Amino acid sequence: MNTDKVRNRMSLGLVVGTIAGAAAAFFLAPRKGTETQKDLARKLNHFAQKSILKTQDTLIKFEDALESDLDKEEENLYL
Repeated sequence: MNTDKVRNRMSLGLVVGTIAGAAAAFFLAPRKGTETQKDLARKLNHFAQKSILKTQDTLIKFEDALESDLDKEEENLYL
């Protein structure tokens, strides 16, 4: 089987599975839709805040590493 056919079948499976999962979640949900939406919004907001904090922390570490490398290069220039 060639690669394009495999990708097409996998894509179709992903789409069908996503639709089936969404339908099952809609019909089997134990709470009202508004309650679920509020809960989902709260969780997504929490996830976004954690992602922002981790990104900022990573950028600070990256900046510190760059400054450290620049300092080492400057020291090597004067030696």
